[in-house]
Amino acid sequence: MYLLLTHEHTDHIGLARVLQTQYGSTVFIHNKSKTWTTNFEAKWDQRCTLVHDLLISSGFPSKYVNYFDEFHKIKIYAESFDSNHYVNDNDILDLSGRKMQVIYTPGHSVGSACYYDYEYKLLFCGDHVVGGYNTLPTIDYVGNCNSRYSSINNSIKSFAKLEQYNSFSFALPGHGGIITDLGKYKTNYIGYIEKYMASILGHLEIYVELTPFDMYMLVYNHSRVKSVNQFFGRIQILFCILDFLESKSTIRRNKIQDAIYYSITKGI
Repeated sequence: MYLLLTHEHTDHIGLARVLQTQYGSTVFIHNKSKTWTTNFEAKWDQRCTLVHDLLISSGFPSKYVNYFDEFHKIKIYAESFDSNHYVNDNDILDLSGRKMQVIYTPGHSVGSACYYDYEYKLLFCGDHVVGGYNTLPTIDYVGNCNSRYSSINNSIKSFAKLEQYNSFSFALPGHGGIITDLGKYKTNYIGYIEKYMASILGHLEIYVELTPFDMYMLVYNHSRVKSVNQFFGRIQILFCILDFLESKSTIRRNKIQDAIYYSITKGI
C-alpha cells in the first residue's frame, strides 16, 4: 500500500507511522517536510510556543492566549516517523505502474505538495485548496517554526503553477468536495485577501496605529468562533496579510515596550 502525504500537518500524518509499521505502507512526503515528520513532537512544541509568544507581543489578552494554548493538545494525534521516500518537485513516482508527478506547492505549509495522476488526470491537492462552497485561504503562517515560510506570494505562485494542469478531470482536496474549476478558487482566494487587506488599511487610516489584536477585534470581534482551530486560522490569515503589506512597504511595524504596533507608511 502506498501512502502519499501532501504535507506535514497533524490531521494528514497522524496515522502514517501506524500504517507504515503495522501494515507495511510505503510512505511518500516532500523533502521539505522531513524536519517535521522525523521530530514531530518537538516541532509541535516549538510551533505552539512561537504562536503563544506572538499573541502576547501582539496585544492579545491572556484569555485569548490561553484559548490558543488548547491547540497544543492536538500533538497527541500524531507521532514522529521516517518516510520511506522524500520526494522533490517534478519527481515522477512509479507506483506499481501508475505514474504520479510531484508538484511542490508551498503556501499552506513549508512541505505542501500536490500529486498529479497522469492516467486518470486526477490532481490530489491536499490543503492547498479546500473544496466546498465557502472557500477561504488555507495559508499557514507559522511554517516550520523558526521561519515564516508561508506567504501570500507563495500561495499565488503555487496556484499559477497548478494552472498548467487544468486538463485534470477532478482535483481532490484534503477537505471538502471535488473541484472542477481551479481558476475559480484562485479568484476567490485573491478576492478574499484583497478584501481583508482593504479592511485592515481602512482601520489603520482611521486609528493611525493598531496592534494585531486591535485589528482582529475590528475585523472579527471573535464572532462565531466555534473552535480553537478556527481561531488559529483567523490569526494565521491576519499575520500573513500583515507580513505581505509590510513586505510591500505599505505598512510598518513598530515595537513599543515589547508590544507590536502597525501603522501606514506615509507617502505610499
